[in-house]
Amino acid sequence: MRWGKKIIKHRHLFSFPQSIFFETERYQVMFMKNHFGKSEKYKKIVEVSSELMSEKGYKGASLDQIADIVGIHKSTLFHYFKSKEQLLMAVLEISTEEVIRDLEAIIKSKNFSPEEKLRLGIVNHLQSQLKYYDSVNVYHSEIRFLSGRNKQKFLKRREHYGLCFVRLIEQIIKSNTKKFAHFRELDSRIVAFGILGMCNWAAKWFRESGPLKSKDVADIFYSMLIQHSHGTRNKPGSPSEQPGDRSMVKAGRR
Repeated sequence: MRWGKKIIKHRHLFSFPQSIFFETERYQVMFMKNHFGKSEKYKKIVEVSSELMSEKGYKGASLDQIADIVGIHKSTLFHYFKSKEQLLMAVLEISTEEVIRDLEAIIKSKNFSPEEKLRLGIVNHLQSQLKYYDSVNVYHSEIRFLSGRNKQKFLKRREHYGLCFVRLIEQIIKSNTKKFAHFRELDSRIVAFGILGMCNWAAKWFRESGPLKSKDVADIFYSMLIQHSHGTRNKPGSPSEQPGDRSMVKAGRR
């Protein structure tokens, strides 16, 4: 029952909402979600599997335990998934497909300026990392259990997402916006992957009980990227003018 109670406690992290709202100073835009045409039972199996695989690993999360928590017979699992590896694939895809869909919608939107798209892109990525924390954790530790074909398929989708973020940075560079004029001197791939890495690491130390919300952290990250007209900026690779001690933010894992 311990696992069952834990799943219910964190159920809001895997609620598959029909819509998500991204807010800016002037806009409030709703990106509609579909439900992948899956049944509620299918979603619950993926939810439970995601948390168990994150906590116990792919090998440690048994199909018997997954079925017991979901409240079905083990044989019923094979009505939804042909194998345990297919279930692992579903756990990995739960976050990837959603974050790709949202980023593509942001990039294609004509309602936002390039810099606003960057802010929304950062919010989208960070919130996805937090919402699907267990799925992301399974990716980092358990992807080795995918067969070659499935691993290639999944990594290709992740690569597509990374290239979408590169395209977002290239939009900003082409727009010649003053806030991000310094981007023209930088490699767009490195900038994109640096931003994603910053958000990925934040998911490790961010806690929901802290003083800041995830959107607040995303806004801080966005502000860090802006070239302020009143400040000076060092050239890439140059040492900082005042290399003083830097303190770590006091925030534990959630």
